[in-house]
Amino acid sequence: MRKILAFFILLSFAAFAQCNGSASHYLPAVVEGDGVLVNVTLTLENGSGDVFMSIYPKMGISTQDSAKTAVEYAYKATNSSGCDAKIKAYLPSSVGGYLDGPSGGAAITLMAIAALEGKHMRDDAMITDTTSRDGTVGPVGGLYEKAKIAKENGLKYFITPPEGLFERVMLRMLRERGAFSILETGSIGDAQGFMMDGKNLSYGKRPPAVEAINESIPAYNGRKDFSRLADGMMALKEASISKIDPGLAAEENLSGYFSQVERNEHILASRGYYFSAANDAFLNYLDAETIANGDTLDVEGKVAQVNGCLANVQGAQITDANFEWVAGSELRESWAVKKLGEVRDEAGNATLREEKYVAYHDAMYADAWCRISGLLEANAPSGGNPADESSLENLSAQYLAAATKANVSDSDALWHLENAQALHSQGKYAGAIYDSVFAIEMDGAGKSFDANEDAALGELSRLSAEKRQSFWGDVYASHAAFVMDGGDNATAYSLYRFARGLDQASVRMRTQLQAGRGGLDAQTLIYAEAIAISALAAAIIYFYLYGRGTTKQKTNLFKRKKGK
Repeated sequence: MRKILAFFILLSFAAFAQCNGSASHYLPAVVEGDGVLVNVTLTLENGSGDVFMSIYPKMGISTQDSAKTAVEYAYKATNSSGCDAKIKAYLPSSVGGYLDGPSGGAAITLMAIAALEGKHMRDDAMITDTTSRDGTVGPVGGLYEKAKIAKENGLKYFITPPEGLFERVMLRMLRERGAFSILETGSIGDAQGFMMDGKNLSYGKRPPAVEAINESIPAYNGRKDFSRLADGMMALKEASISKIDPGLAAEENLSGYFSQVERNEHILASRGYYFSAANDAFLNYLDAETIANGDTLDVEGKVAQVNGCLANVQGAQITDANFEWVAGSELRESWAVKKLGEVRDEAGNATLREEKYVAYHDAMYADAWCRISGLLEANAPSGGNPADESSLENLSAQYLAAATKANVSDSDALWHLENAQALHSQGKYAGAIYDSVFAIEMDGAGKSFDANEDAALGELSRLSAEKRQSFWGDVYASHAAFVMDGGDNATAYSLYRFARGLDQASVRMRTQLQAGRGGLDAQTLIYAEAIAISALAAAIIYFYLYGRGTTKQKTNLFKRKKGK
């Protein structure tokens, strides 16, 4: 299995000269949730400014790009040139794997500066950040796991980029166990002052990181019927925020964070990005509710509460008018059930408070999905012709077969494929089809983008211009447009691929459901329609040959009388 190792640096020494300096470090790495130490060396040689990475272990593109950017910034910051940098990583013999992720960027920058200028980095501190070309630092994942391994290896300081809300609270729990300081920084210069020059970090304590959404974002003609779900999700989030302890909120500057969140969601909803607003509220609802219950973290109680919610999801009668909403409700109900099973296993192994925090937070996914399932059921369009969901069995089997044939490898896509298989076995074919589409398109989009980014970007341009043909296709396309406006083309491409797949599946489902009302399968319906068209054509020919009458009579046949 491909292992993703996100790394950062523990400096042991740095030797120097203009192009013959070196630095040797141990990098705590995250391997399948556990920490290991990776020995890393950076060596300077005369050259032309190139960066060379070790062949083994293999390093992902993001790691290579991050290291190159990091060293280039170090050259610029020190006004150095004519040096090549060689970076080697040595994994413990018990760990095989693949190095990926940009989180070593800031550490590699500081290593290069130390090697170039002969400075010593303090060995009681560690940093994990990305480095941009202008010297600012960016967000990284796995902050808790990285901080934990740093603390276990005796470090006193752990430097992070501006932390998100979830990371802020998780790191707070680790910090409360004593003798360990977690500090934030916004730039390489600030970090360098702390790591090499004995200065204090100037970034200070700020609200958790949240990106402000530009009010001038292009308007999107979104599904107004989805706005009711966005309103419902935002109301849930606000209720949870009100339950957070005021002392904790003041200490961690949460009011500024949630004020920006509210502004963002208002902008998204007012510009027609209803799904994006609902999704943002969904994620912040999970965080706010978990923080509000941080003193007790009663995971078993939350699981019981979600089971009560699931018991109240009745399941609406599927029709040709509401089947997309019913399928969405089925899906989220099933996601909640699947997540609860995972939470039970997770909670059973949780001993530390932060482990219980993660388990409770995961249970909140099930809570939120159950609530959304109910909202979809309550707001589904009324009317339409009753349909038999069993008429979708063959179509669901076809999509499952296609997903299996696609050799899905992405972990999230595999999760949805497993859920599709479970739904199919329960006779919930509409939801099964949509989760199969997720597995096929999301996994396929990731592989296509990695294989040929230019071709994927060309397809992205075409997909973004297409007119959507289904409720969920339109909903996810709106989120794709928002993501694309923010510059994340890879995610936008995946979302547009998913939207197109939802369109195609929904059209086929509607045809099948309408055919099923008369006991006919889709192929028979098409055959019947062909017969009807042939009969109509024959009647027209017959009329043309034998029933035309005079010119005046022919004109009167198509003249509308007043009032008709």
